[in-house]
Amino acid sequence: MQTTPSPFRQRCPMSRILVIGKTGVGKSSLINRAFGIEEARIFHNRRGEADISKSLSSPRSPQYILHDSPGFEPGENANIARVKEFIQARKTCEVSDQLHMVWLCLQIPLEKYGQRVMEGAMQEVVEKKNQLLGHLPSIFVFTKYDMLTELIETRWVDDRKEYTQDDVESAAAKYIQVHCISPIKRITQEECIPFIAVSAKVRYKHKLGELIVLTEQHVSEYFMRSGRH
Repeated sequence: MQTTPSPFRQRCPMSRILVIGKTGVGKSSLINRAFGIEEARIFHNRRGEADISKSLSSPRSPQYILHDSPGFEPGENANIARVKEFIQARKTCEVSDQLHMVWLCLQIPLEKYGQRVMEGAMQEVVEKKNQLLGHLPSIFVFTKYDMLTELIETRWVDDRKEYTQDDVESAAAKYIQVHCISPIKRITQEECIPFIAVSAKVRYKHKLGELIVLTEQHVSEYFMRSGRH
């Protein structure tokens, strides 16, 4: 049975997603795994940086168009300024050329290594999220989930603790709430933070599917709330 397209899809068959994150967070791997865009096909400039202006089409999911932001390096302000300009410019475009979703990619910090979920330019993005994005929907995408679960399992194996995969998932969820969600809530003063933890590893492929579903849900809700149908 063929389903009726949502009002958003009827007017705008393709969703345009901006992927933001610091260098090394795994943006390219995320785009490749989630949408089947091979790494060699991702547009970069001569310095090897992602070209935010280039549209990346997905052969696997043609209803999505990706824009990969240049990675944020410590102490560098040029790339974040470029992202701000791109977001502002897209707000005045036709609906099909506007941004419909932003993925804010943050690597899950591992406490044992003294890592933090936000720092530098990405912390500035989160602090100014409402000013920067306005009502544009966004999802916090916590990357390298496999590194967290492997750390949990290693510790439990060393402690000779019996556990199931559900136990690992539960422990990881609690860890993410404390070390990822709580710091973001303190900064944004928002109670509802759309988020998902993902990994490029095959065993967590289902997480990428959940990210796509979550994206579609929030884009459709935003479109209906904004009265653009």
